[in-house]
Amino acid sequence: MTTQQKAGAQAGRDTEDLDDPTQPTPPKGVTKRGILSALGPGLITGASDDDPSGIATYSQVGSQFGYGLLWTMLFSYPLMAGIQEISAQIGRVTGRGIAGNLRRHYAPTWLYLMVGLVLVANVINLGADIGAMGAAVRLLVGGPYARLLFVLGIVGTGLPVLAGSAAYAVGEALRLPVGLNRDVAYARGFYAILGGATLIGLVLNFHVIHLDPIKALFWSAVINGVVAGPIMVLMLLMASSPRVMGEFTLNAHQKTLGWAATAVMLAAAVALFATWGK
Repeated sequence: MTTQQKAGAQAGRDTEDLDDPTQPTPPKGVTKRGILSALGPGLITGASDDDPSGIATYSQVGSQFGYGLLWTMLFSYPLMAGIQEISAQIGRVTGRGIAGNLRRHYAPTWLYLMVGLVLVANVINLGADIGAMGAAVRLLVGGPYARLLFVLGIVGTGLPVLAGSAAYAVGEALRLPVGLNRDVAYARGFYAILGGATLIGLVLNFHVIHLDPIKALFWSAVINGVVAGPIMVLMLLMASSPRVMGEFTLNAHQKTLGWAATAVMLAAAVALFATWGK
């Protein structure tokens, strides 16, 4: 193949990707002025895990155990970093999320299973978060300033990331244009799913979830932990497949960390159900 033919073939592939509504907008070059914009996705991803259910769980564990569990970071941090790297590698190589890749390369059953798990976990989490935000606002209005930091953490995080996660998963599964950088007129389905997930969470909070807000946040985090195991299995199978990743499949080190983290999550879920009520 000549150089011109190779260039033409690449241009054809690029054009095909641009026609795919699930493809993200190509990133722009990084300049000094745009450094914060370039860091934006990473900062948002890092902060997204500190949602209200996470903050409530951290607070409860810290108040009960203090620094007694700090030694677990020696083991949990490498596993967490490995999973984060694998997730980023899938997105970087394919330009799609887990749902988009499942739709393209796997049977619909796996796609619907993953999207269903994400929807259930996120909508329940949204309901708990909304209840906690209401309680936090009441605490701020009637409480001392010493509580301000905790209240701001509860109110300032959670909803956009959780609702957005559900919208991305469903949007990619249905091959809708997705992305918060899309105009509402172009990505109506995506924004409708985002708003619908938030509305269902609101209904759950008022009519279904009648727990103390902190307890509701804690149990929503437990549900997310149980759901994470099966999704991690799908993610690792996908990241190890040349059909999905081409030449950028996981190396032995990544596979070791990824499967170890997945085994820990699945074992924790099994232990939860095995000791339920004891």
